[in-house]
Amino acid sequence: MDLRFKKVLLFLLFIVVLNSYVRAEEKENSQRLITAPLKNTGSTVIDGTGKERAFSSDGTTNGLGERKGLSNRVSVVTVALFTLAMAATTGLGAIPFFFVELDPQWAGICNGMAAGVMLAASFDLIQEGQDHGSGNWVVIGILTGGVFIWLCKKVLEQYGEMSMLDIKGADAAKVILVVGIMTLHSFGEGSGVGVSFAGSKGLSQGLLVTLAIAVHNIPEGLAVSMVLASRGVSPQNAMLWSVITSLPQPIVAVPSFICADAFNKFLPFATGFAAGCMIWMVVAEVLPDGFKESSPSHVASAATLSVAFMEGLSVVFQNFSHNYK
Repeated sequence: MDLRFKKVLLFLLFIVVLNSYVRAEEKENSQRLITAPLKNTGSTVIDGTGKERAFSSDGTTNGLGERKGLSNRVSVVTVALFTLAMAATTGLGAIPFFFVELDPQWAGICNGMAAGVMLAASFDLIQEGQDHGSGNWVVIGILTGGVFIWLCKKVLEQYGEMSMLDIKGADAAKVILVVGIMTLHSFGEGSGVGVSFAGSKGLSQGLLVTLAIAVHNIPEGLAVSMVLASRGVSPQNAMLWSVITSLPQPIVAVPSFICADAFNKFLPFATGFAAGCMIWMVVAEVLPDGFKESSPSHVASAATLSVAFMEGLSVVFQNFSHNYK
């Protein structure tokens, strides 16, 4: 009897312990289901310098303007240096004019090439704006840009006789508009570069975009230099002004890297605005000047080849970017 009682007691005790264990497991599992996972779990790592550095899993920025992540942190200094080098490549477009002089017929063909480069740049800007946001804002930007450059031309015409470098009169006004438009369009490109450095892939993606724009800067610098050289500007001044048109790229890239979300929202309108300015200028000024100095077929052929060349560069970098991703 005593033996049976002890067996029953041990059995009941085992049941109680087992039941308690099951209840504890169920409670723990329910807590895991209810509790949401932390989105930004912070941690620290110690680098080779022995300093402890914080990072977060979502790749956001810290107060020093660095992108924080496991392996893709980018500093503001890095963005500034790479974008400065990118802007400097625009000056390479003026190199041919150190060795050749333009006669009137070639000046017309150069205007056609400049028109093609500007049109291709406009297409790229429109595509970039659509990729970063609403197409409606791109359209509004294009229309606003066209109206803006038309008003600028009217204002410049009221000043009558004006000069820039060795250029005077109406030609000076056209050169001011071309240089101003190419400078404006650099703001959109610089913003795009800064946003790319702030993306999830950080340095690698930023370098890819920087390289693509650096290559595009060379024919754009050539376009500016052709407009200037065809009006008697020296190669040194043509190179200087070509680089000046790209200086907004590093100036805008740094704040757009730090405030990526805000600049990303502004990009569609900015790129559309610059594209509208360039399209208006090409149709109203650059192509008509080319037709005065050379045959329409030569100017049209030069413009078409320039567009094809620029779009070919875009395709190459798009394929490279696709393979990289």
